[in-house]
Amino acid sequence: MEFKFNVAVTNLGKIKKANLKFNRLTVFAGPNNTGKSYVSRFIYSFFASLNIDPQAAYLRNTQRELASDRERISAIEYVVNKLKVELPLPAHNKSNTQKKMVHFSHRRHIFWAVQQLDAAINEITGSGSFDKLDKLIVEVITPLHKQLILAEGKLNKRKKEVTNTASSKTSNEELGYLGDVISEYLAVSSRPGNIFRWIIQCLEKVIKYQQFAIDDNLLKDVYENQLSNSLQQNFQTNKLARLIGADNKAGVKVEISLPGKPSSKISCSISAKGKVSLEYKKDSILLYLLRAKFSRVVYLESPIYWKLEKPLNDAANPQLHFVGDDKSKVLTGVPGYFTDLESAMKYPRTGSPEISFNVEKIIGGSIERNDDNILVYKEKKSGKEHELHLAATGIVQLGFISHLVETQVIKKDSVVFIDEPEVHLHPAWQKVMMEALCNLMEQGVNIIFASHSADNIQWLQTELSRKSEIKNNLDLNHFKKNGTVKTDESALAICDNILEELTESFAVEYLRSL
Repeated sequence: MEFKFNVAVTNLGKIKKANLKFNRLTVFAGPNNTGKSYVSRFIYSFFASLNIDPQAAYLRNTQRELASDRERISAIEYVVNKLKVELPLPAHNKSNTQKKMVHFSHRRHIFWAVQQLDAAINEITGSGSFDKLDKLIVEVITPLHKQLILAEGKLNKRKKEVTNTASSKTSNEELGYLGDVISEYLAVSSRPGNIFRWIIQCLEKVIKYQQFAIDDNLLKDVYENQLSNSLQQNFQTNKLARLIGADNKAGVKVEISLPGKPSSKISCSISAKGKVSLEYKKDSILLYLLRAKFSRVVYLESPIYWKLEKPLNDAANPQLHFVGDDKSKVLTGVPGYFTDLESAMKYPRTGSPEISFNVEKIIGGSIERNDDNILVYKEKKSGKEHELHLAATGIVQLGFISHLVETQVIKKDSVVFIDEPEVHLHPAWQKVMMEALCNLMEQGVNIIFASHSADNIQWLQTELSRKSEIKNNLDLNHFKKNGTVKTDESALAICDNILEELTESFAVEYLRSL
């Protein structure tokens, strides 16, 4: 099936309201600051978020919560060490002079919980697979869950008793110490809520993963969570409400549908509070296509990223830049689509590539990984290797795409987003880039690129009258300064309008020179 979609966008960044058209060759063109990159990143995030194993993603998110909050488990032990001291307190009955001893018998439940939970975390995160998870749920997690619920009840009861006792007439010394202990307990256990309740909820999430086959809402929750995280990482913002356009109350809405089949659609919205919501039918053919047919999604931006692959990869590692309670929310300045692609490049693939992107003659060599697994530029004639940061950026721009094709990261039916492919290329090589991208399209790769290059649009305008393959598979989307997108004219007419807008300043300068 052809890669043809309609996308309605409302109130996203600079875009007020637009109806976009996607085809095997999709072009977003227009002046700077008109929303092209915003839409590209949003749609990439949308496609990539649906192309996951939802069951595995659900478990990994839960593992991340458990593993990233080991300090909370340590905090429990710290509190228990404080509370295990037996405190002498006066009896409620003034006639009874015998002292009552307050001991927190729940501490054995806490220590047992810490040990078992730690073992569960190690088992899940250490194995790298979920083969043993069912057994672990039956033997460890479910009993632990029941035990913690009992312990939580005992803890809440004892905490209430101690609080009530402390409110009676007690010596200042005794009350002061008890107040310190209770304050410390509350300070730790209320981050962000009761510590028992938090651990219980984490365990319930692990147990619930077995319901995926029958619980459509659970699947939807996973997609929404994945999309929310993807948008945060790709836009590098922890507040998705910042993506909302001028109408803050309305929020963002993006709706993808198949031409001629408006009932088959997937809608995404971001509320004024930044909450991400998805709406779709569980038997949607569109969801099937995005998950099965067009499952390989790649986003390419500046080639500078790949010149700095190692430091950027280190910077993007949340283990090295942990701030706050949730490592999955850490923003490092490195966009998520870089780490997505870097991860996809790690897995070797066998067999010959189905497609080609041969620019070796143009750039005089190729980009490869050397024996140390470092990307290098290798000269064709001499065989000499150069570290990528020493290679010309234009060479990296063309050579890196060729490398992705050669290593089968990009293959037939892949969806490739490219932001400004003309960057770092002089006009002659911009022409080479356009020819190569159109050649990929003809081989079955779906290309979506954003551009404000008059040379690129001029080349497309010329080729439209020469090659039917381009004419039949091209959709031009003209992004306007007023927050709208023009798509309802012929491709040639849209090219004329885009060129007029992009070259306006040059025309003004030319007239001034006359």
